Amino acid sequence: MPYALNMERVFRFFRYAAEAALENGVGGLIQCLVPAGSFLVGIAAGIYRRYHQQQEFEQLCQDVAALAQTQFEQACQLAHSVVDEVTQQATNTSRNTSLSPATVDNQSRTTLQLYLSTIPQAVRQSLKRPEDPSGTTLPAELTFDTAEGLVRLLPARLPRFRPGDGVPGKPEWVVERLLGVGGFGEVWLARHKRMHSLCGALKFCLGPSGRELIHEAELVNRILVAGRHPGIVPLLDVHLEGETPWLLYEYVGGGTLVNWMHQLAGQPIEQRLGRVWVALRQVAEALAYMHSLQPPVVHRDLKPANVLWDPTTNCLRITDFGIGAVMARETHSAEVASLMSLWTLWRGAYSPLYASPQQRRGERADPRDDVHAFGVMGYQMVVGRLDVAPGPGAVRQLRKLGVPDKLVELILGCIHEEAEERLSDGSVLMKRLQQLGSLSAKAAASVSLSSAGTGLFPHLTVSPPTKPAEVRKVHPEEDLAEVIASVLSGSTIELTSSVYRLSKPLVIDKPLTLRGPEADTCILESDAEGMVLEFEASGLLVLEGITILHVGRSWADGVVIRDGRVAIRHCRFMGAVCDSTNRRGGSGLWVMGRTVGVVADCDSINNELCGIALSEQVRLELNNNRCQNNKDCGIIYFGSAAGTARDNLCVENEKHGISVGEQAQPDLESNRCQNNKWCGIAFFGSAAGTARSNFCIGNEKHGIYVHELARPNLHNNRCENNRWCGIAFFGSAAGRACDNICIGNSYHGIGVNEQTHPELHNNRCEGNKCNGISYFGSAAGTAHNNTCTSNEKDGIYIGGQAQPDLHNNCCENNKWNGIAYSGSAAGTARNNACIDNEKDGIHIGGQARPNLYNNHCENNRWDSIVYSGLVGGLVQNNSSMAVDMTHTSAAKKL
Repeated sequence: MPYALNMERVFRFFRYAAEAALENGVGGLIQCLVPAGSFLVGIAAGIYRRYHQQQEFEQLCQDVAALAQTQFEQACQLAHSVVDEVTQQATNTSRNTSLSPATVDNQSRTTLQLYLSTIPQAVRQSLKRPEDPSGTTLPAELTFDTAEGLVRLLPARLPRFRPGDGVPGKPEWVVERLLGVGGFGEVWLARHKRMHSLCGALKFCLGPSGRELIHEAELVNRILVAGRHPGIVPLLDVHLEGETPWLLYEYVGGGTLVNWMHQLAGQPIEQRLGRVWVALRQVAEALAYMHSLQPPVVHRDLKPANVLWDPTTNCLRITDFGIGAVMARETHSAEVASLMSLWTLWRGAYSPLYASPQQRRGERADPRDDVHAFGVMGYQMVVGRLDVAPGPGAVRQLRKLGVPDKLVELILGCIHEEAEERLSDGSVLMKRLQQLGSLSAKAAASVSLSSAGTGLFPHLTVSPPTKPAEVRKVHPEEDLAEVIASVLSGSTIELTSSVYRLSKPLVIDKPLTLRGPEADTCILESDAEGMVLEFEASGLLVLEGITILHVGRSWADGVVIRDGRVAIRHCRFMGAVCDSTNRRGGSGLWVMGRTVGVVADCDSINNELCGIALSEQVRLELNNNRCQNNKDCGIIYFGSAAGTARDNLCVENEKHGISVGEQAQPDLESNRCQNNKWCGIAFFGSAAGTARSNFCIGNEKHGIYVHELARPNLHNNRCENNRWCGIAFFGSAAGRACDNICIGNSYHGIGVNEQTHPELHNNRCEGNKCNGISYFGSAAGTAHNNTCTSNEKDGIYIGGQAQPDLHNNCCENNKWNGIAYSGSAAGTARNNACIDNEKDGIHIGGQARPNLYNNHCENNRWDSIVYSGLVGGLVQNNSSMAVDMTHTSAAKKL
């Protein structure tokens, strides 16, 4: 199972790396070009030494595991915080020559932030291996016995570009987010400065590898000249001059086949087969197209990492032709001659696990090279392992798993040692797959069942062959509703940069693509009651590059999706009006029924209820949307809605950033919920699901609020500077909160109230204006391995009739007590460390009756353990005690 992201661990590694870089002089980062350079060795030695000095060396492997799970955006945010902290320390420590203030100028800060943010990418690259090509897990045998072992985890050099830099030769574009770094150069997400809906994956080649980029551009261009194929990622623009040539590809943000195969491995074979057949057929369709060109184009580096999933179309798409892709030997002699000059380049350009014997021997390219790679991928999907290739025992292994004979024959026909015995090309693959059908009724059923999950490819489907789609360009003077009624299902309606005024709701009852050039200039406007646009059909609705605007005071939602599949990107939803008396209208986008699909890169702003509302059995992926200034919530889930919400920005809404109610169970990841008038994220009803790696900052109430019977899992969230608590439990809520960071909140880091009983594990509650963790009412549950430090009052406070089980917590440097009991509180405190607090280590007052076992109380300003009032309970085996038992009725004092 992949390691969960732990931002505290990443923060620690970053801090030690930043201190070591400053110690060695940040200027060395700019000259550092080779992994074994002395500067990198110095940084690695500094990190290694600090882990030893802080007695945290046993945490190093866990910290590296957390780095492997950290995404670039998260790394950037943490790097910024770390550099602020470390450089401030350097400025204030002028006596320490290794961290002199002179080294911490603005250029040094920027350089250091960028370097830290690329460490997770370098860690993943270092950890890639056959059993985990993604590099997101640690091998079992990994240890760090010397500082040299850390060198390979550090980036070999700084990225050439910085976020916000202009693109060479295309100044109206800027690079926004680093997607990958390799020996060839860098890949960035790039976006147009003014037209933010325009973006792409920009592949730079640095140095001599630029000639490889020219070759790749020519090959992809040959494919596009023949016509675009949905299974091949298209090239949008090129710049092949100067020192930094680049290719601009369409951005596909759904992940790779590697991730899906990892998830597939845990499924029963009868479920796996149906999904394997779907994936193989999609890849075969793209290969058939490439191999049908004259001369054929051969990828020659086909592998799971080069197959992307497009969440907009639910299709797999081949990419990264690179120098592995060459024309087959049937090319004309002149073309062959020109390719021979590239012989030394592409001879070794392949991944050995997938390469055919002929390719490994350096023979000329042939479509059967791709067929061999296809067979290896199919075998890996079926057996559920990425680290194996089919060998002599392949037939026995496949039949042992119950794989149908026809599929076994297909795989064997792809991987035959002799090229002449192998299936000849992608077209033959397609015919054989069509003959297989869906393998079996049971396997086919598993494909539709996959929509109940929230995996990487939850709705992967194969579309039947169709004629070229009908495309209609519609101008604002035309009746858009009439045009939609007249076109066939699956058609594309192209809008212009205009305002389309609708006198009544626009109803779409068939699969359709409605595309505008960009949301800033293409507007569907209506003052009608009900909604601006409504969709209900069994197929796919694509909305792209459009603003849906409601004007006037009639109640209405912006877009209502009642069922079907949706792919909504680069759209904007504004002006929805709520009829609060009859509880209707007001949502920018409301999705209901059993709808599945994706909403990405959209804005939902200034609506009178919610930005995006999901209800009933909806399963959507919400990625990188902005929900701002809505009168209720940015995003709301209710009914039994699920799916994922990732990298969304929910700011300045009148209530919550994200609200989850009733029986909803979404997966909320890496969202930023900031400056909302109520809470950042709120759970109600009997909601569950997961919230991990979210930033809940500066909200007027709580960072994360869990109420009623909700039972979410809260992991690795950062709740900072909220007006009330970082995390708060009320009602009869439960669930689990682990590895969260709650800092600088105006009340408690974590507040546990009323009848709640959560499990609190490994959280850090620091610098809160009241207590680190507080229990009130009749709250219970467990708190273990938490760190509560430097809070304005107690590290952990237990009041009312609360009865939690506290064990192995560290309560240190708090302004009042380490742990404090009052009221009629009870429960157990065992194996806790209460150190260096301004008052007592443990204080028991009122009528509290806790049982205290094996706690360590040391260097507290007042006493170690103090009883005050009519208290009771057991006290056993606590170390470093100076116990004041004035006015007590303890059942057993020692």
